[in-house]
Amino acid sequence: EARMRQRMDDTPEVLAEAAVFALAPKLGRQDAAKQVQEAFSAGEPLREALRKAGPKDIDWDAAFAPARFSGPAAEIARSIFAARRMESPDD
Repeated sequence: EARMRQRMDDTPEVLAEAAVFALAPKLGRQDAAKQVQEAFSAGEPLREALRKAGPKDIDWDAAFAPARFSGPAAEIARSIFAARRMESPDD
């Protein structure tokens, strides 16, 4: 998990949608997207820029937790393979 977190921090574009999603309930989607764009321009890691500029009650570690990204992907993969097995049970 630490390795995945480091990779995500190294490529903040991957985190942009999660950041907008975390900010939207407080700011609205348009303002959230604007704040994320401004955070990209801050010249520091996205997580830190958002901590400084965003609402103080957002848990950015939870918002960017690798499990939030890998969990849904694993579930999608399981459902695809299950559907595939049902389509061709002889394989």
